[in-house]
Amino acid sequence: SLKEQLHILGEAVAKEARARRSQATAATAFQLYALTHEPMRSHLTKRNAVAYRRMAKEVLKVIPAKDLPMSAEKFVRVLDAMITGLLFTYFQTPELITEDIFIAAFEALA
Repeated sequence: SLKEQLHILGEAVAKEARARRSQATAATAFQLYALTHEPMRSHLTKRNAVAYRRMAKEVLKVIPAKDLPMSAEKFVRVLDAMITGLLFTYFQTPELITEDIFIAAFEALA
């Protein structure tokens, strides 16, 4: 089911958050650079647009469109935004953003 798949995704993102916490400063520095350098921000926008189209096609190979809470194109963007937000919030407050929070966030989309 979609909820089961999102549960697995939540577990995976939580695991990666723990593994990447030591890289939080570098990730934050990159975000700041992208926000303050228009050519980089524009490049990322173009690159992400291509990635989102590809990801939407891949999602539809696994999950029927009728089972998604929104179009696949929107769904992958929402997932990306959630992952980024959860990661950075976890980096700042790991005691508050526990694995069950990651899982609950993703399951809420089901």
